[in-house]
Formats: sequence, C-alpha cells, structure tokens
Amino acid sequence: MADPPAQRDPVETLAEEFIARRRAGERPTIDEYAALYPALADQIRDLFPTITALERLKASGERGSDGRASLGPAQLQQLGDFRIVREIGRGGMGVVYEAEQESLGRRVALKVLPPLALADEGQLERFEREARIAARLHHTNIVQVYGVGEQERFHFYVMQYVQGAGLDRIIATLARRSQGPELAPVDAETARLESICRRIVGDDASAPGGSRYWRIVARIGRQVADALAYAHSQGTLHRDIKPANLLLDTRGVVWVTDFGLAKAIESADATTSGQITGTLRYAPPERFSGRSDSRCDIYSLGLTLYELLTLRPAFDEGDRSSLVKQITQQSPPRPRRINPDIPRDLETIVFKAIARDPAHRYASADALGDDLQRFLDDRPIQARPIGPIGRLWRWSRRNPVQASLAAAVALLIVAIAGVATTGYLHTRAALKREADQRARAETSADLALEALDRIFARYGPAGSASTLELTGESGQSVSVQVVSPPVISRQAAAMLEELLPYYDKLANQVADTARVRLRTATANRRVGDIQQRLGRNEQAVAAYRRAIEIYGRLADRSPDDLGLKVQIAQVHNQLGQVYRWMAAETSAATEHDEALKTLEAALVLSPRSDGV
Repeated sequence: MADPPAQRDPVETLAEEFIARRRAGERPTIDEYAALYPALADQIRDLFPTITALERLKASGERGSDGRASLGPAQLQQLGDFRIVREIGRGGMGVVYEAEQESLGRRVALKVLPPLALADEGQLERFEREARIAARLHHTNIVQVYGVGEQERFHFYVMQYVQGAGLDRIIATLARRSQGPELAPVDAETARLESICRRIVGDDASAPGGSRYWRIVARIGRQVADALAYAHSQGTLHRDIKPANLLLDTRGVVWVTDFGLAKAIESADATTSGQITGTLRYAPPERFSGRSDSRCDIYSLGLTLYELLTLRPAFDEGDRSSLVKQITQQSPPRPRRINPDIPRDLETIVFKAIARDPAHRYASADALGDDLQRFLDDRPIQARPIGPIGRLWRWSRRNPVQASLAAAVALLIVAIAGVATTGYLHTRAALKREADQRARAETSADLALEALDRIFARYGPAGSASTLELTGESGQSVSVQVVSPPVISRQAAAMLEELLPYYDKLANQVADTARVRLRTATANRRVGDIQQRLGRNEQAVAAYRRAIEIYGRLADRSPDDLGLKVQIAQVHNQLGQVYRWMAAETSAATEHDEALKTLEAALVLSPRSDGV
C-alpha cells in the first residue's frame, strides 16, 4: 500500500481510502491501518472509530424523528439554536464544530457525539462526564462549558470558542519553518496558524530560538500548570494532557480543553486492569501499572514542554510495544543535547517534571508553575540538575549487579594502591637500569610526554567526583568515587584537539623496548582521556583498548609487576565508565568485571596480599 501523499493531511487521505474500501465490500480494520502507519497510529485510533460509526449509520438507513435520513456529523448544518460554520477537529469521543448561537449572536464551539455511538453505553457516559466536569471548572485557562443539549439524537455540549490553534499544529508548523522558508498561506486557517507562530518566533525568525521563544514556552507552561493546579484542587485529574488538547489563542493565552478522560482524584486508580487511558505517547510510566495521581498530569505537561523546546517528541517509537518499552525503561535525550541554546534552568525544570519515578517529579502543579515563574523572573529555580551521586544512585537501583561490581572494583583499587605503587616504582627503576644506555636518546620523548601531560592537566579537567556509600549483594558497604562526564570550554576543547596529534605520534612509536612500550601505552591512554573529554566516546574506547593491549603485553613479560596490573584495571574501569555514559550497560558490566578479575589476580601475587 503506497504512502499517503505529502500534499494533504495524511490521516485525511487514509480515512478516504478506509471509507472507499469499506464501501467496496472490504473489511479493513483500524488495527491494520495503525500497524501500517505507526507514526499516525494515535490519530488513526482517535478518528477511525467515528468514521466507522458514521458509515454504519449511513448504510443502515437510520432515520431521525422527522423521517429524514440522519446523516453523519460531517454534514450537519444546524443543531437547534446553533448554526454550524465549520469543523474544527475530531477525535474518538466526537466532532468539534465552530458554530453561531443565533439567539445570542455569539460564536461557540460544539462537541457532537454521533448517534450510533449511543450503542456504546460507556461512550455516552464518558461524553456526559466530560461536560459535567468541564462545566464545574471555572478558570482563566480552562475552556468554559456553557451548556448541553440533544437534537435529533445528536448529543452535544456548548463550549467557549477559542480563536487559536492546538499546540500540536503550532509545533508542527514551527518544525517545518525550521527546515526552511514555506510558501505563503493559502487559506484563512493556515493564515491564522502562521499569525500565531509569528507571535511566538517573531516576524524575522524562521525557527524558534532565543530568549523570547524560551520565555514564551515558560509562560505557556506556567499557564497550563496554573490550570492543572486549579483542577487538582477541585479533585479532578485531566489524564490526557498533550499538545492537541492545549489551545493557544492569538493573544498568547493557553486554554486546556478535552476533559473526556478526566477522573476524580480519589478514584484515579480504578481504571480497568490493563486499560491505558489517554494518548500513549504522553502517558507516564506508572499508568502502565494502574497507578495515577496529580503527578501524571505534571509528567504529560513536561513532555509537552519538551516538545516545544526541541520541536520533536520525547518518545518517537512508532510501534506500540516499542513505545511502551521506551516510556517505561528509557529517558529521552536531554533538550540541550538537541539544541545547546536551550536555557539550562528551563531544561532542568522540564527534566524534573518528566522524571520516570513520580517521587522525583514536582510534588504539585503549583510547584512546577512556581519554578517556571522563577525562570521568567530571572530568579534561582528550586529544581536542581541531578548530580553525579544522584545519577549513579538511580543507575545502581536499576542495575544492582553492575553497581555492586563497580563498587568492588573501586574498593580493590584503593586496597592495593600502596602495594602497587611500590611495585611500580621498583619496576621503573629496573627498566631504567636495564636500558641505561638508551636513556639519553629517549629523554627528549619522556620530557615531551611530561610536558604534554602538564598541558593536559590544565586544559582537560576530569569530571567532578563525589563519594557515595553503596551496599553490594553480599551486604558489605563500600565507598565509591563517582565521576560525572567532564564539561570543558570551547577554548579547552580546541587546546585538547591540538594535543591529540602529538600524543598520537608518541602512541604510534615502534615499541622496541619496555620503556618505549610503557610510554606508548600511556600515550594511548591519554588519547582516550582526551577523546572522552571531547565527548567522542567511540574514539575513547578504541584508544583505551590499545592501551590495555600494550599494558597487557608488558604485564606478560613482567608478571610480578603490580603497577602494570593496576594500570590495566584502571583502564578497564575507565572503559566501564565510558560505556555507562553511552548507556551500554552490558559492556560497562563486562569492563568492571575485567577490572575486578585483574585486581584479584594482583592481590594473589602480592607478597602482602594476606594483610590487605
């Protein structure tokens, strides 16, 4: 089946194809289309049930109370006092129209439930519940409900009409603009959407960015957080916060709409087992285990703000099972990795809101709104980035075996440091005596390596280190030094780039003596350090591997040299750290295990091992 044409809304094209196949006698299923077009699966599951209901209604020739054929909502022209102007949008619970209330001469929005949907008692119940919940919420950022009605078996309710657009359409438009200039708008709706986008990014900017845009995102978040805090105070969870349910009007005011899945807080966990309400892409991880509270709405708002900052979904898997795994087991890339211009404080706020563990999120929508206001006021925010200790602690809770292994490696390194240092010094002295005749020729190379190391120490700072107490599977408590990925300036990065060729030259020497081999191994290790500080993890891994290989050959020739074994263990441990930063947990565990085995072997060889 061919991909839908890019010139039209792809869901509209697929809907026409779906209808045509049904009219031709085929029986295509919604699941079939959702599987064929995973990127559009959520919209297909929202729209196609209504289409199916309307087609069944048309085919059955069902007639209204006046004897005329009852056509689908797409062809409505009048509902009592309301003259239909145009369709605004549609979803699984009905179709929304712009209408004119003729008796009062005002524009309103009508949400209409198709008659055939009455066959599902739960559908009507949810529709009526949405109207009741929304009607009792009175807030400047929640779409107001004026009343309900029924006409010719069409159930509907009347809402405030917001002259604006959903954030989903705004994000899509901004993303397209970031790819290059677009053609001029061709209709009133597109022109209105472009007008709103210009208010966000400015007339001269083709893509979002800069202080103006980041502050607008924060203001949007603040308004929605205020609305959610009010709804929560009234005992109501929204449970389907997403860009499509947040309308931005032409004045920059955000409106929360579509309370069709809202539920009382005290009964929020009463969902049927295995049933996930709301749009899957914005569902918090705990919803998959049947838990729900106000922090679910905070999480969904956080994902919406993430999308506004990066112009891409936090979780982008198209397949349902892959998406569930992504939501429950992974964290999205940090926004500043996608766009370094995003303010660090705003990134911190968003990442706190979307923490996988609800306990690590903001405790309330008020707290989230307050931090966004602090950002807008240029005051220090309450949220703080997760430091190295916090990151390792959360990682160790998810990976207890690997955490215990890394702790054991760190403990053994500390335990034999004294023995290793003595052995290493003796080994260096022996090597010097054996190669005394070559010392003068190699002094210049040694001095060069030393000079390079001094420059490296100045311009290549290590990551910040902290100490954390961890308990292994055996119950033994150990102190672990936790190192976070280093952060360096552009000037330092440029200097390290300059050092690389010199280290590479030393690293590629012809290793015809133990002294040269040792220098070569050290140079390779330093190349790995530089690549790691520059964020080039793959190149760092390759250099560390070369260092381990050379150190290993030296250790084979000097099996009693504890210093070499400690060097090998340390490089394995560094490799494990790099793999952990790369989220390659299996490889990280393997390297920590190798370090552990090397150190245990060193302890056996040590003449003081019994006392260590």
